[in-house]
Amino acid sequence: MGATSARRGLGLAVGVAVAVAIATLRFGWASAPDVASARLADVRADKVMVILVDTVRGDHVSAYGYERETSPVIDAIARDGIRFTRAYAQSNWTKPSVASLFTGLYPRHHGVVIGSAAMNEAGELEKVEKLGAYPMPSDLPLLAETFRENGFETVGFVENSHVNESQGFGRGFDDYRRAVPAERFLRKHLKRRKQDGPIFAYLHLIGPHDPYDNEKGGFDAYRTRFGDPGSNVDFKKLDYKKRNDLEARDIEQAVSLYDAELAYYDQDRLGTLMEWMRESGEYDDWLIVVTSDHGEELYERESWAHGHTLYEEVVRVPMILKLPKDMAGRAAGSAVDEVVELVDLFPTLAEFAGIEVGTEIDGDSLASLIRGEREVDHHAIAISEHATHTREQVLGAAIISRDHKLIEAYDYGSAMPLRLLGSRREALFDLAADPAEDVNRYEAKPSVVASLRDTLHARVGASPAITHRSTGEMVELSDEETEHLRALGYIE
Repeated sequence: MGATSARRGLGLAVGVAVAVAIATLRFGWASAPDVASARLADVRADKVMVILVDTVRGDHVSAYGYERETSPVIDAIARDGIRFTRAYAQSNWTKPSVASLFTGLYPRHHGVVIGSAAMNEAGELEKVEKLGAYPMPSDLPLLAETFRENGFETVGFVENSHVNESQGFGRGFDDYRRAVPAERFLRKHLKRRKQDGPIFAYLHLIGPHDPYDNEKGGFDAYRTRFGDPGSNVDFKKLDYKKRNDLEARDIEQAVSLYDAELAYYDQDRLGTLMEWMRESGEYDDWLIVVTSDHGEELYERESWAHGHTLYEEVVRVPMILKLPKDMAGRAAGSAVDEVVELVDLFPTLAEFAGIEVGTEIDGDSLASLIRGEREVDHHAIAISEHATHTREQVLGAAIISRDHKLIEAYDYGSAMPLRLLGSRREALFDLAADPAEDVNRYEAKPSVVASLRDTLHARVGASPAITHRSTGEMVELSDEETEHLRALGYIE
C-alpha cells in the first residue's frame, strides 16, 4: 500500500483493530509501505525553486486574509499560483521541520533533532554537558539528492545555522552554504549560469524570527510601518520573553515589529529576487514554492516565539505553489482547502519534475490535486511533532483533520513539555467552530478523540521514541553555530 492510500485512505472512521494492525506495520522503519511510483506528466518542470521564509505564520500573510499588507511579493506569487489554505509544518521549530521537508518524513521517523537534555535510567530529563545535534542520516535519500541523481544542478543558500552543511543538510547539493543575504547569492548564481539545463534551488531566509526589531540592513524603513504604540521594551533583546509585566502596548509593539519584519523580508529581500526574475524572463519558467518551517506565538497564550506548543499559530504555515507557464493546472490565483503538509512537497516536486520516487516517505504527492485531476480529499490529515529539549523522544504530537485537532503530550518522567498542555495529556479542538483553540472538547467528543488517536498512532506509532537513522552519533556544534543559535534564543 502506497503512502497516499495509507494517509488518505485511513480516514477518521478507522477501526481500532485495523489501526492497531497498521500501527504494527509502521512501528518498524523497514516495514513502512513503499510510495507508489510517481505518475509522470507530459510536461515536466526543469526549474524548481523552494523558498522558505523562516517563522512565518500563515494568518499574518496578507494573501491569507490578514488585514495588514505584510506580503505583497508573496501575494503576487499566490495570484499566479495555488494557495493552500490549510498547510502544516511537521514541527514547531526549524531543524526537524526542514528535515521533514528534505526527507518527506515525520520527525519521529527521521530523528534529526537537537537536544539540551537526555533521559536517565529513571526516565527523567537531565541537562547534557555539550550541546550536540543528530545530523541528517547518511543512508536517507534527500530531496536535493533525488534531483541531482536525475540530472538537475542543485544549489542552496541558507541563513539559519540549524540547517548548515555540517548537519548534513547540504548533502545532494552542488553548492550549499550559509550565506547572508541568501537571495543575493542565489541571484548571482543564476546570472552566472552558462547552461540552461535543469536546476533545483533552495532558498532559506531567516525571516521575522525573534529577536524582533533586530539591526538588519534596510529594516529602518519598515520599523514603524504598522504603527508605533510607544512601548519602552527593547525587542532587540530576548529577555522580554521572561517578563511578566508587559502591557497591552508592549504586546501590540511586538506584533507590529513582527509584521514589519515580515514585510521587510517579503519586499526588501525576496522582492529583489522576484523583480530580477520577472525582468530577466526567468519567472515564467520556474516552478516556485513559498512556505515556512513554523509560525510564531505572539502572546496569545501568554508566551512568545516557538518550539513550545503545537497550536495553530505555531504549526500552520503558508504554502504557495506556482507552476511554470507552460504547465496545465488549476486556474492561477486559486485556493485549495485540503489539509496538506511540508512532507508532501518532496513527492509533489518530484512528480512535476518527472522523477520517480521509490523510497519510503510519509508525504503524498499533491500533483493531481494541483492539476485539477481530483477533488479535495476531506479525509486528509497532517501531523506535527514537538521534538525539542530531549534527544530520545518527541514530547508531543498533533494530528489535524478537516474539522478537528488532537494534541497528545507524552509522559517522559517528571518534566513536562514547556507550555504544551499544562497538566493535561490530551486536548481536542474543534477547528471549525473554535479556530482559536480556546475550548478543550476532549470530554465532549470521545469518539473523535479515539479515531484521531488511532490514526495518529497508525501513522507514527504509539511510542514517542525517535528513530535515529544515523546510529545515534551526535555532531557537536561549532562555536559560530552555537553563537548564532544563542542570538536566536535557542541556547540560554
